[in-house]
Amino acid sequence: MRFNFTDATSPASTYWLIAKPGETVELCASDPGFDVDLYIETEVTVMTGFYLGRRSFERAVEDGSFFMSGDQRLIKTFRKWFKFSMHSQTDGIAQVDDTAIQS
Repeated sequence: MRFNFTDATSPASTYWLIAKPGETVELCASDPGFDVDLYIETEVTVMTGFYLGRRSFERAVEDGSFFMSGDQRLIKTFRKWFKFSMHSQTDGIAQVDDTAIQS
């Protein structure tokens, strides 16, 4: 999987996750040279927001702020296999109103 963060402030704005069945997932900051099954483009704030449960993942996909292309099975099941923070389901964490976020 290739993640491109359009608002990254560091020199590295693209990261790769290498996932193989039965093995630990690896994070790379340089292209590992494998075929990419899933391309993801978003902002750091969007990814962090839904990862922590402060934004709606579904809304981010719907409004285009979290864009995926590639293997349709991976896209359709992303919410099931991508591990969100254990805090994302915590009661009492207020969702951020997406309309209040300014670019």
